[in-house]
Amino acid sequence: MTGNEKIRDLDLSPFLLSDVIVRGVRLRARQPVKLVPVVSDDRRSVGLVHEPWGLDVFVATRTELLVEAKEQLVVVWEEYAQAPDEVLSGPAQRVKRRLLTDWTADSPDCGGTRSS
Repeated sequence: MTGNEKIRDLDLSPFLLSDVIVRGVRLRARQPVKLVPVVSDDRRSVGLVHEPWGLDVFVATRTELLVEAKEQLVVVWEEYAQAPDEVLSGPAQRVKRRLLTDWTADSPDCGGTRSS
């Protein structure tokens, strides 16, 4: 099978994110969020990009895509949403505000919250 055949058969149906749990951090979408996968320019990977959150993930398979997107969302949450405004640039503050508007966070394992 050629690369073009693989891409043509690739499932690009949307992901619906509402609850993300990674490394003891639980993010809950205030409203479920639909993200549509895209194929990379070189047609070798599939990705999810959502600029308002700073999300930009490209991997080889759809299965990896959901795992990596959730991981990156939690990393961005920790780096931006939990940071004091004074240490963030203007664009980073916009990402923070959007994350805080779209998501809430708690720890699924009692006592596992990170201090900031």
